[in-house]
Amino acid sequence: MNLKIESKQSAYIVLVILVSLGLAIRTYGIGRLDFWYDEMGMWLYSLTGSPFPHSAPTEPPLMPWLMYIWMWWMKSGDSFHIHFLPAVLGSLAIPVSYLFAAKVDDSRITGLVAAALTTLSPMAIFYSREGRPYALFILVSSSLYLSFIWAHLKNSKPAWLSYSLLLCLSGLSHLLTAEIGVVLLIFAIATRFIAPLSSGGPDLRARRFIHFLLFSFAGGVGILWILLRPSGPVRAAFSGIYQFGLLSYFRTVLVNLGPGPVRPYTDWSFGPSEFLAILFFLLFLAGLRRLHQSGRDDLVLLFVLACSVPMVIKYFTLGFRGDAVWVRWISHTLLPFLVVVSIGFESIRRLLKNAYIQVVLAALFMIGILRVAVDLPENAEYNEFKRIARYTKENSVELEGVLILPYRQGASGGDLRITNIYFYLKRELLPAYHVTDGEIRKVALAPSLGNITQIARADNHPESRLESGKYAVLWRRPLEACDDIARTLKNIKAIVRESSPIMEGLTVCDFDFSETGSGDAAPVFH
Repeated sequence: MNLKIESKQSAYIVLVILVSLGLAIRTYGIGRLDFWYDEMGMWLYSLTGSPFPHSAPTEPPLMPWLMYIWMWWMKSGDSFHIHFLPAVLGSLAIPVSYLFAAKVDDSRITGLVAAALTTLSPMAIFYSREGRPYALFILVSSSLYLSFIWAHLKNSKPAWLSYSLLLCLSGLSHLLTAEIGVVLLIFAIATRFIAPLSSGGPDLRARRFIHFLLFSFAGGVGILWILLRPSGPVRAAFSGIYQFGLLSYFRTVLVNLGPGPVRPYTDWSFGPSEFLAILFFLLFLAGLRRLHQSGRDDLVLLFVLACSVPMVIKYFTLGFRGDAVWVRWISHTLLPFLVVVSIGFESIRRLLKNAYIQVVLAALFMIGILRVAVDLPENAEYNEFKRIARYTKENSVELEGVLILPYRQGASGGDLRITNIYFYLKRELLPAYHVTDGEIRKVALAPSLGNITQIARADNHPESRLESGKYAVLWRRPLEACDDIARTLKNIKAIVRESSPIMEGLTVCDFDFSETGSGDAAPVFH
């Protein structure tokens, strides 16, 4: 008795079931998610049409463009829509993983194993539930690798054109496409000058290499949006060698790409996730071995580069980062990794002659992943901003208003991300103000691009007088004392009567305002 998929129709039926399951998992409970800081950045880009909403770092443009079309079509800017679209895009990665693995291993069963792994992958699910560009990037980058393999094998213009288009789309999806470019360049050079790594004679290898250079140059225009991006965030990404050690780094990579949960690991504990992560890695090695035995050393090289080059770059640039942010920067290696794992899984399955043992092995493997996939953690900021909005509503009688500080020193117009998250959640009528460059400006709602919804914006004219009393001060960093605000105001003089930290991101400051300006320099909060 053998486990077989008799026809394409049978495979497609299973694939439809997996996509439906993947979409159900990715959309489950997204109605309770609102916004966290980075999601609001994309929301603002989508609804203003500007990559620079008052000095915020530039977002990759493709996802905001798609999000604007989606919200315009739905006639709504609600947070549900900013989470639903990535969930759909993340679900589309499932059939791509099927095509990817089936093409590489020439096996529909291998394709379905890859699709099942993608369906339940904690990393794939986690980033499909975020209103960020990573679900799109996983989808487009994996399609890029698939198109490159097609172009490498066929060396036809249609294949290279599809590669060039997907390279452009990938560049518009995320700056990390540059790492994929490094992978493909190393591979192209190796297969051009090392004959055993590529089929065909010297002339064919030369033509293939020229096609790669020409179509890569054409597709590379997709990453030129980086020229508009402020250089500060790019420089900050290069912070030196990962300071928590190679073993901690390797563990984080394997657990996140494998069974999850999705987070960094800097301690030395060992549990079911680590055990499954080792199993994933062993299957990855088995998959590489199977490709080697089938005479596909070129694909062995490509997958090794796709999974190792980004990891090496990250290890030597992450520096002190021990937070969850950097984990998303390896998301483009997820599907290449899972494709090879699925090949390894299929090679092991074929060694087991008994179909019942095959089914039990597959079930145990999937259950081990599913236990994490159905219970993923959520970003803490979802509840943090809800608590802030709830506090201001419950204490609105005691408060004169809300002051919102800029996240970065000197940011023009205050911090629009915090402001719009607050306005989206708030249900009281307290006036809100930006405190920027020593001036206080009142915030009001204005129509978004396409009149889809309303966006909170600060008035162009600074306030010259405010009522004395208690103000809820919102800031993304800890506020040590309200005096940091008072001594830097220009048009209004303020005396601090009391500073009361309430929770993360919220401090209540009791000000005594007068009309006389102090003329001090622009604010530098500590």
